[in-house]
Amino acid sequence: MNQRLRHDCAWACATALLDVVRDVLMDFEHKDFHEEAYRIVLAALEAYDLQCQREAARLRPSRN
Repeated sequence: MNQRLRHDCAWACATALLDVVRDVLMDFEHKDFHEEAYRIVLAALEAYDLQCQREAARLRPSRN
């Protein structure tokens, strides 16, 4: 997955997560929550990409 697509997906997920917990956070906590959720989702997407690449290599080994 390219960087821009990962960013857009992580941003959308962080925004959706914030919408779920917005009412239990103070207004000044919203930005911090969104930033942390973004970092977590971005890391998860990167880990997912890595696992997909490893699985693809395992399922389609080279013919050397």
